[in-house]
Amino acid sequence: MRAIWVECCGHLSAFTIEDVEYLEDTGMVDRMWLLFSLRQRPKTMNVPLYRILRPGLKFFYEYDFGTTTRLTLGMVEERHGQVPEEGVRILARNYAPPYRCIHCQEKAQYIDTYEYTTYCDRHAREREDWPDRFLPLVNSPRTGNCAYTGPRPGSPTFLRSAILQTRRGIPACPGGRGRSPCAGFRVGSNNWIVPARISVV
Repeated sequence: MRAIWVECCGHLSAFTIEDVEYLEDTGMVDRMWLLFSLRQRPKTMNVPLYRILRPGLKFFYEYDFGTTTRLTLGMVEERHGQVPEEGVRILARNYAPPYRCIHCQEKAQYIDTYEYTTYCDRHAREREDWPDRFLPLVNSPRTGNCAYTGPRPGSPTFLRSAILQTRRGIPACPGGRGRSPCAGFRVGSNNWIVPARISVV
């Protein structure tokens, strides 16, 4: 999730699950928050998910404790099957919202990070402050914040073939030997569902 939707500059991030905070310390720019924060001392994220999540549970995620992106998540379901060799596969996600240029109503490609207004390529480049205050308009709750420009290279991508397999009744996470749980997460009001592998120890 971090690599796909929010990662920009190596900021701290944390999950809050049943009032317990699990933090990923990247050792980078936001580490001062650990030194001066009034929060309770968090736990590490090095915890197997099957020990703390269950179907129906809602929890929270924060990325970047300065310009914070906050997400509400929920575990939708759990099933057993083989762990895919390629790791996490995204079986479903939202369509990008149809943002339009504020000047011509053509499809927007950039966002003004000061005013949070959207522009097509032509009108963005006509601005005197181009490109300093503009970022690409991407399909993410992080769009327009800090230096986020899209998914990290090499991160999991949406596989339409996996969706077709599921619709045809072919398990996306088939059962067999070496079985391991898989889980789906619903992300906020945008209903992004991310079937994610859960490591078993």
